[in-house]
Amino acid sequence: MPSFYRSNRIISMKTTASIVCVGKWNPRIFTPNWVASNVFELPEGASMQINLDEESMALTYINNKVSFSVSETSLIISSPVNNIETLNYIDTIFKRIVSMLSHTPISAIGYNINLDLDNEESCKFEKFLDFQIHAVGNYRPSSLSLSCVKDFAERSHNVQYKGSNIEIVSNFQYKKASRLPAEGTAFDLIISDHKELFGYEF
Repeated sequence: MPSFYRSNRIISMKTTASIVCVGKWNPRIFTPNWVASNVFELPEGASMQINLDEESMALTYINNKVSFSVSETSLIISSPVNNIETLNYIDTIFKRIVSMLSHTPISAIGYNINLDLDNEESCKFEKFLDFQIHAVGNYRPSSLSLSCVKDFAERSHNVQYKGSNIEIVSNFQYKKASRLPAEGTAFDLIISDHKELFGYEF
């Protein structure tokens, strides 16, 4: 699990990651057999969980907690994150699909990491960042945001206060398909930002 620390104190955080690719996809390509073979690279006859959204009739495929779904406008791969290997794994899946379906028009690619801190973790996180929340009475910010745009890509980090909890949402968005990142690059940059801004390592 990712962790942040001060001195010898280390706490863990609930973390999920996703890759969202906006484009003109053909969902009919992504049959259960195609997904099992080409997305998850499962051997013939292996089991795979399939969920059906009754309202949209869209399918979500799940294998080892990694979920995959596609519509006419977007392709989404997401997973809980236990280690760096998980990030590399979903990035590899995405690159493989884009390589196999290289004719698909792509307009934007977003790499996302979401950290959810409970009450105890949020209090320690505030102290770690030296947020003097209570130094000005009962004032508590609703959010903190950091962002930058460079080389057709936008990086942003948003710290949202939700009651006594804190949620950190990080996004790296490529706005041009020709700028498709090298393997691991986008997640690596997010992790580097987290270490520099928030003081923890994955």
